Amino acid sequence: MENMFYINGLDSRVLGLHLGDGAIGVLGNSIEMKSFIENESRLKAGTQVIVNNPLPAARDITLSFVIKGSNRTDVYNRMQTFRGILEAGDVAISVPAVSKEVFHLVYKRSQDAGFTYGGVCTAKVSIRFTEYDPTNRS
Repeated sequence: MENMFYINGLDSRVLGLHLGDGAIGVLGNSIEMKSFIENESRLKAGTQVIVNNPLPAARDITLSFVIKGSNRTDVYNRMQTFRGILEAGDVAISVPAVSKEVFHLVYKRSQDAGFTYGGVCTAKVSIRFTEYDPTNRS
């Protein structure tokens, strides 16, 4: 159940789409903060740092996905549907079993890791996203 998620409001199971290993950890990783304002004045010792109102920086993340289907054509069609969702640009991902947060991501690029054909046909793909505002998770 933890592997079930929503992408742009669509149940991932409809596409045979599963989060790859470590994807939930990547979504939950710590957020890097923007640099603080510093002043390196020759008139004062050391460096002045203004630390009030710290804000998070945008972050780049890579998520892996597995697409499962009953045959090669099924996997290919599901992959094309998934690519269409990604190429729209804005992607909202939520994993209800883990958190109520909705991650608002922007698609950057993908890299297909390959197809396997056996009892169940699968395709693996790694997707690069940018989360421009990590505070916007509703």
